Amino acid sequence: MASNATFEVEIYGNTTKFENSLRGVNTAMSGLRGEAKNLREALKLDPTNTSKMAQLQKNLQTQLGLSRDKATKLKEELATVDKGTSAGQKKWLQLTRDLGTAETQANRLEGEIKQVESAISSGSWNIEAKMDTKGVNSGIDGMKSRFSGLREIAVGAFRQIGFTDIIEVAQGAMSTVEHEAHELIEKLEEGQKFMTTSCCPSYIELVNKYIPDMKKYVSGTGSPMYYAARIAKEKYPDAKIVFVGPCVAKRKEAQRDEAVDFVMTFEEISSIFDAFEINLEIVQPYAMEFSSVREAHGFAQAGGVMGAVKAFLKMEADKINAIQVSDLNKKNIGTLRAYAKSGKAPGQFIEVMACEGGCITGPSTHSGSNGKRQLVQELAKQEKTY
Repeated sequence: MASNATFEVEIYGNTTKFENSLRGVNTAMSGLRGEAKNLREALKLDPTNTSKMAQLQKNLQTQLGLSRDKATKLKEELATVDKGTSAGQKKWLQLTRDLGTAETQANRLEGEIKQVESAISSGSWNIEAKMDTKGVNSGIDGMKSRFSGLREIAVGAFRQIGFTDIIEVAQGAMSTVEHEAHELIEKLEEGQKFMTTSCCPSYIELVNKYIPDMKKYVSGTGSPMYYAARIAKEKYPDAKIVFVGPCVAKRKEAQRDEAVDFVMTFEEISSIFDAFEINLEIVQPYAMEFSSVREAHGFAQAGGVMGAVKAFLKMEADKINAIQVSDLNKKNIGTLRAYAKSGKAPGQFIEVMACEGGCITGPSTHSGSNGKRQLVQELAKQEKTY
């Protein structure tokens, strides 16, 4: 159980006195979580033991009180932070992350307490019982009605684990589309027979290592990651830039890009969310500062780059025959090698993606086939277009 003693500990570089210091709260919470776990295990074996239910209820209520106390203390500390200095920014980020975690824990505990109260009323511990989230979900529905959806929830989750800001890669994709469209027209007017896309780092590695004859046909335009990173650097010159996506090959691209510090996959970021106990159902969403067009959001699916460039070119696109190659298997690699050797292709603009179906079905999407269906559904909601 938590102590009422006053501690003096060093927190975020300052010696601070207050009741139930963060260190004391965290220690108490750890012990309480272990006790709660043991009580749940005992109730599985003895589901009518209302005495243990009452113990669990008291345990969770104590955890909730500690979480709220921690959140209050963090808010008080945040109010004193000077974000005008590098040290202040670092301190603010740490406090903000901890505050988000404390608030998420409090919301989760409120739901668990309702579950235990229901079990006590019925006199039986139903191990299949699900947390009563009626009140929570109604709040989520209300938030979702004010935001466009899952993007804003994702932004909230990233902010909760300590990110200062999130630049949507679709914003970078809009720069890619504009530059690539102008480059395509220019190359064709110069007499070049065709041009391929340059967004996929696996394809670029393939060309550099095994199809050198294709190099002159590859677009010189940067990828959405390239442009998004520069948008971020312009806004936050001293920030560490982290690209998050479904593609492990982006790590190779990042080695050639001084604006990108780290690359993480969706699978990896999901593990971090799990470690910080981020519950996406109760995350506070944040609206994106910039709204990208529908075509930029669809960049990750097969045909997405091709479709976006043609949409940007509008009437000029009618005279351009575009084809796509998604899935760099032996047959498709042979086809690309033949295009490069002969200098001829059945299309003037060739979209190339290493993964079958595009990036959306990449190796680290963490969503399987559901991701592609969800993307299509989200795109249908987008109104902003070229």
